[in-house]
Amino acid sequence: STLAYTLFPYTTLFRSLWCIMDFCVPGLLGNAREFAAKYQNPLKNLDTDIVRLGNEVHDRLGIYFMRRLKKDAAADLPQKHIVREKSEMPEVQEEKYSRVVTDYTSGTQPSILKAIMSMREICEHPYIYDHTWSDLPAGTLAESSARLITTIKFIDEIRRRNEKVIVFAEYRETQKMLQKIFLARFGIIAKIINGETPSLPTRHMGADTLTRQQSIDAFQAVDGFNIIIMSPIAAGMGLNVTAANNVIHYSRHWNPAKENQATDRAYRIGQTRDVFVYYPMAVSKHFKSFDETLDGLLERKSSLASSTIFPTARIEVRREEFEQELFGHVDGAQG
Repeated sequence: STLAYTLFPYTTLFRSLWCIMDFCVPGLLGNAREFAAKYQNPLKNLDTDIVRLGNEVHDRLGIYFMRRLKKDAAADLPQKHIVREKSEMPEVQEEKYSRVVTDYTSGTQPSILKAIMSMREICEHPYIYDHTWSDLPAGTLAESSARLITTIKFIDEIRRRNEKVIVFAEYRETQKMLQKIFLARFGIIAKIINGETPSLPTRHMGADTLTRQQSIDAFQAVDGFNIIIMSPIAAGMGLNVTAANNVIHYSRHWNPAKENQATDRAYRIGQTRDVFVYYPMAVSKHFKSFDETLDGLLERKSSLASSTIFPTARIEVRREEFEQELFGHVDGAQG
């Protein structure tokens, strides 16, 4: 049933595509059975080269299929600069990370999914992993995570330029922790936009509660340097934040297309300055970290994001790919 659910969007897409084209240009894609055999059925194999398959369908569609990208429709957009920076894990972070790896490889904690999620949380922040961050001072928190050390370095430079920045973080605990640190270091109470932030005013809203748009308006109204914290899911679409020309992906999304949608809150029509997109990564001399692994997988998946036909859900990083990169095997296939 899981496989059927996974394949449903793609088989439905191809079926709909064939029906539309057979109505508009009868015979262009052949008959339904031949089309299904050549293009739908290969999608059941996760090893299928979907870029090649998509391009083949696109070639058959010819002039009847046109896809316009942002760079084509908005050629006057300013430049987008990508900044990746790797930082060595502080001792407390590396120790917790190594313990999780050892517990999995020794069989003490046999769940690969739990191990991956634990590694992800530790790279986010070691005290997010053990839920003790709220008991610690901002200074201790700021020096305990490689990602956070690099993020603060980025924001120091952004403040020097007197510009605004969006910081994307997925976990609500992380969002609150960042808010605490930014207040202590920069004297700013950074607004948070996540799933709890209402999209529209309601009668039950407190006097101090702002909608998503009100939070953005208040952020943008400040002259010069400012910080806003957003969930890449809740704020990933539909919001215009062009007063910010800096984006920090403190958390990475498993799907590069959705990550790009988050970046596009700032990099969109109406932006007049070059946009800087920052990716802080926690690394170690002793092992390949979660951050390095995910970054490499997302880079490879990004080529699928620009594929001509396929839904962007297909380019999401899968657990099996992650496991293969980290441990050289897929769970259940060791030895």
